[in-house]
Amino acid sequence: RARVQRIVEPLGRDEEMDRLGFRLRESAKELVTLNPALPQELNGILENVREPGSLADLLASSFPPEIASVTERQRVLEAFDIKQRMALVQELVNRQLEVLKVKREISDMQNEMGRSERESILRQQMRHIREQLGESGEDEETEELREKLLRAGLTPDADKIARKQLSRLGSMHPQSAEWNLTRTYLDWLADLPWAKTTPDRIDVKDIRRTLDEDHYGLEKVKKRIVEYAAVRQLRSDKKGPILLFVGPPGVGKTSLGRSIARAMGRRYGRIALGGVNDEAEVRGHRRTYVGALPGRIIQGLKRVGTRNPVLVLDEVDKLGKDLRGDPAAALLEVLDPEQNDKFVDHYLDTPFDLSQVIFLATANNRETIPEPLLDRMEMIEVPGYTRNEKLRIATDFLVPKQLQEHGLTVEQLDFQRDGLESIIDHYTREAGVRGLEREIASVCRYAAVQLAEGREVNALVDHDMVELV
Repeated sequence: RARVQRIVEPLGRDEEMDRLGFRLRESAKELVTLNPALPQELNGILENVREPGSLADLLASSFPPEIASVTERQRVLEAFDIKQRMALVQELVNRQLEVLKVKREISDMQNEMGRSERESILRQQMRHIREQLGESGEDEETEELREKLLRAGLTPDADKIARKQLSRLGSMHPQSAEWNLTRTYLDWLADLPWAKTTPDRIDVKDIRRTLDEDHYGLEKVKKRIVEYAAVRQLRSDKKGPILLFVGPPGVGKTSLGRSIARAMGRRYGRIALGGVNDEAEVRGHRRTYVGALPGRIIQGLKRVGTRNPVLVLDEVDKLGKDLRGDPAAALLEVLDPEQNDKFVDHYLDTPFDLSQVIFLATANNRETIPEPLLDRMEMIEVPGYTRNEKLRIATDFLVPKQLQEHGLTVEQLDFQRDGLESIIDHYTREAGVRGLEREIASVCRYAAVQLAEGREVNALVDHDMVELV
């Protein structure tokens, strides 16, 4: 025989209890909706039970073992305080809701994967059908292009255009001119580095060392480049001024850009602008024209294969201007950090982000550069070399380079100081060292011919041998 004492719950309710009861009822309704194992009529019963304590007891008794174990239900039974009992049941409901939500997310992912697999199987079946019809070559070409575009990492705008053009391509005859134009356009979209980058290696010490290895002198120029690199190293947005190197031919303006790219671990590209007098050379041609192509900026990015190279705009002072537009005006958008993240080439007709490109420019004469374009850049004067600097450059850089290119060694041809001074003083009249390198190459060629014919060659290149050559 057992003795039972009925626990009489207090009838008084407060605002907190009503709030707990409302929250528990709504959570329980959501659980019943999501969990098919629970009886659906429980929803109607929940609406009729108004006492918070009875609501908690009803839910605890209705839960199957996978939701609430015997131990957990025993804890609910032993809780005499109504608020504590409701909190325990609410914890059980919340836990089960989390489990159901995770299961639903996994199910959605599996459905998505299943859809992709179905598409892949259907494409294989289509490929097999077209093989039977003798159209397999055309289909394989389109499928390869589709996969190439998927790997390219297109922006949402570019992806939308690519899908539309691919759909049009499938309905065209391969022998039509329109098919070739569309195919070429899609090839350009697939080949551009929409998402490919190289990791930056901005270290001021490395940049200083690389500049010293590649260039002798130019201390003021090197100092400004190191300052530029230091700012980029400290700033997170990577924006900075466009550097314009101005100086006479042959002083190393273009090669400075190559040194900066090597020091930063970026790829290097050069865009020759001398004599360009058509705006379409910068912005690209519209696809309606026969033989249309993107502009030189987009072509340069395709060549280097990354979206964050160092691009040198060579000879910006020699840009032309005629009835076809002003290329210098088109460069204003390219060189403006506030605008070039959405640069639109007329051929692509979709924005391309140029904000990660480091643009450098070179010129011989600043007077011929349009003022608005000059305003977008920071000018750095690259002076000509003195006689002593030319002598040092010839000894350390030019002579070893030319000996190697002509298959000679120092034992076979040894340039003396007076020989180099004779070349500098009497055979070169320039601020740079291009002419000096050509004259050194001329002496190397003379020696190479003599050695190839089996003759004796004076191994010492002095003043007399220079005069003889």
